[in-house]
Amino acid sequence: AGATLELTHDRGGAARIAWCGARIVSGGSRGEVVFWDAVSGERHAAPGGLVEDVVAVDCDAAAGVAVGVDAHGRAQVWDLQTGSARCGLQAGAGLVVARLSPGRERLLTATRGGPGHLWDVRSCRARMTFGTDGEALTDADLSDDGAVLATGYAGGTVRLQSVADDRTL
Repeated sequence: AGATLELTHDRGGAARIAWCGARIVSGGSRGEVVFWDAVSGERHAAPGGLVEDVVAVDCDAAAGVAVGVDAHGRAQVWDLQTGSARCGLQAGAGLVVARLSPGRERLLTATRGGPGHLWDVRSCRARMTFGTDGEALTDADLSDDGAVLATGYAGGTVRLQSVADDRTL
């Protein structure tokens, strides 16, 4: 028979979840983010930095980073092992995407009305800005190697851009 492991947030609310090797990162109400041990269910860390309900979490076990974004678009980047804050940034309200690129230590954020940003999580500086033409962004993702950015728009357009030189492919 299988076993069920139940992890509960102190502040309740709908959980956002990301699996990171031996850790699970989850976000809930009023900025609560918890790092859990994926086997025992034990709380590993409960880092701070967010205030509003958490709308997205992501992590990259290879890079050792986790990120959480709250409803006001504030993003916090943490060290996955210790829970200590690396940096905070303002991603923008109306977030539709918040995800880390695998092993690249970059955070991709996009808001409904634009713009979107590709952030360096070491410096918390925007490396690239996109979706500034006013067309409503609906999604964004990076290729597995992090070289190409794909953006989707409400009008049905999908754009591919080179991350290295920001040119449309």
